[in-house]
Amino acid sequence: MYDAMLAETITITGHGGDEIEAYSARTLQAGPVGGVVVIHHLPGYDRQTKEFTRAFAAGGLNAVMPNLYHREAPGAAPDDAMAAARASGAIPVPDDRIVGEVAGAVAYLRGLGNSNGKVGGHSSPRSACRRPGPTAGSASRPSPPTRARRRPCAPSPSRTQPRSGR
Repeated sequence: MYDAMLAETITITGHGGDEIEAYSARTLQAGPVGGVVVIHHLPGYDRQTKEFTRAFAAGGLNAVMPNLYHREAPGAAPDDAMAAARASGAIPVPDDRIVGEVAGAVAYLRGLGNSNGKVGGHSSPRSACRRPGPTAGSASRPSPPTRARRRPCAPSPSRTQPRSGR
């Protein structure tokens, strides 16, 4: 497997048209390749989540992780950014803002020269529920042609209730 990549801090257009910091790791394969939007954990945009992003690129995908706390503390260390976001009331990050950041990350990934246009990630179901038209979530694992595509807005009762008789 060819695992060469380019990883760097970039700027993408996020929620409301704002420019935000993001971490990009791109495979250097010719393509076409898929993409993944990585959402960082509560402590923030740190070394560990950047490593997760690079792991996707080493596996042959393009990946990008938007810095969800960029507005509250641009360029700050992860712990300081989390504290600033918490102090400003931005934790938890509002759904609309996450959807906007993910949409910006998806647009960035789809604009790469080696992209196949298919993008998935942690917040894909949430984004798919709130955006009209084709969804980011459904593109990561296409449904078989015989099955209707559904928007994953809520867990299926069959997945949340115990099975009887088995």
